[in-house]
Amino acid sequence: MPTKGSAKAAGDNLPVYANEGTEIPARGQAIIGTGIAIGLSHNTIGQIAPRSSLVAKHQVMTNTAVIDADYSGEVRGVLANLGDKS
Repeated sequence: MPTKGSAKAAGDNLPVYANEGTEIPARGQAIIGTGIAIGLSHNTIGQIAPRSSLVAKHQVMTNTAVIDADYSGEVRGVLANLGDKS
């Protein structure tokens, strides 16, 4: 289940809850499933955005993505490994 990182966090954390084990090669990227689907109100969007702590600790960047209100599938994100190790 998505959770807030703190009481004042604007968004919920998804990448922590990836539901599949995937090794991202050095300087590569992979599409990672979360195992969840969301329902959005008409004329709204969901957004996947990078977290500075993920980059600072693991050299992994979450590419920004928009989830439209009419999308009903699994929320997936593209993670890019900026480091020299898988």
